[in-house]
Amino acid sequence: MKRVQQEEEERRKAAEAEAAAEEEKERMRIESGEGSSGGTMKWETDTELEKKISECVANLSLGEDEEAESYVTKDEKAALAAELAAMTDPMERREREDEQKLAWNLRMKREKKKRREEVNKMTAEVAKVQECRAEVLAQPDDKAKWDKVLGYLEVLSKAWMEERQASWSQDVALSAMRSGFRDFAREIVTHIAGEVKQLRDNVGKFSEGAIQGAKVAAAVEGEGRPRKDPVKLKFPDAYGGKKDENFDNWEASVNSYIYLHHILMEEQVLVAFQALKDEAASFARSLAHTAGCENNLVAYSKVTPLSQFLRLLKERFADPTRGIRASAKLQTIHSRQWRSAKALKGTMDDLVAVPNHGVTEPQLVQLFYRAIPEALRGHFFDKSQQAGITYDQLSREVVLYASYHFLA
Repeated sequence: MKRVQQEEEERRKAAEAEAAAEEEKERMRIESGEGSSGGTMKWETDTELEKKISECVANLSLGEDEEAESYVTKDEKAALAAELAAMTDPMERREREDEQKLAWNLRMKREKKKRREEVNKMTAEVAKVQECRAEVLAQPDDKAKWDKVLGYLEVLSKAWMEERQASWSQDVALSAMRSGFRDFAREIVTHIAGEVKQLRDNVGKFSEGAIQGAKVAAAVEGEGRPRKDPVKLKFPDAYGGKKDENFDNWEASVNSYIYLHHILMEEQVLVAFQALKDEAASFARSLAHTAGCENNLVAYSKVTPLSQFLRLLKERFADPTRGIRASAKLQTIHSRQWRSAKALKGTMDDLVAVPNHGVTEPQLVQLFYRAIPEALRGHFFDKSQQAGITYDQLSREVVLYASYHFLA
């Protein structure tokens, strides 16, 4: 009996010595490296947890496709890119790309499901560890040693619980953000559709109103506007080539008649010939004979432009001294006592219209200024001295000023 008790005592002392040695070794390891099962594991867990949180935060702004691609290796992406590059059909390439994205999304969801199952499994294990701790604490022997061991397990269980809570929070936040994005997109699309519909309705109403308004305006304009009848212009008086006849006036009348009656080009000379008489008509027939058309003025009209025909007539019958006489009248226009600026302008306009009068623009300005009534000269002296002023500009301003101040 004593021997059995002695053996039990020796086994107990050996177990205590072994436990003391193990505890001392564990204490030294904790002090030197802060514990391989405690601080190091917690530090590694915290570092890994922070890394995962950073990755989740970085991926919050990505879509489901981008998030799924983050689970794909570079080799798989490169293989897909090479496969897509080898395809020539765009529709087939798009279908292959969509198919691969669906496969990656499915893989991502399976991976998430697997992680959740692992976390749930670890949670159950942690619960079992806590139950074991309660059972161990209930035992009277080796309480200190088991308390130390279970303390390390408690640290590990807390780390796993924190990771599970963080992962769950990230999934909830990501799901809420995606749901919010979908709701926001739906609201934006609905709002834009409503605005577009309203714009279409407004455009339709505006178009209908504009069309009706245009019809009404066209009807009113058609009623109020007289019909455009052909202009009835008297045939020019015949020109005979006498000195007392004004060739320039006759030429202007012929040009106006031909333009307003839309005379064809090959008939214009023939119409002009009908407005000639006496010596001028004989000269026109001689021009046709010289051109090889004999007395056929119809043929001559087809081969001769009107401008050339009128130029030949002007060279033959225009008074060469007319320009000289107009120049002389312009040079002495100021010698007459003009009481009306309007009458002065009318006379000078007729003289200026005479070709080859030889009076320059600055001379016309000074001649007009010297001929205007005395009451207007003081007001327009500076204007007459301006560089670049023309006779037409000065005469218009003088007549307007005189009529406004009743000095015409």
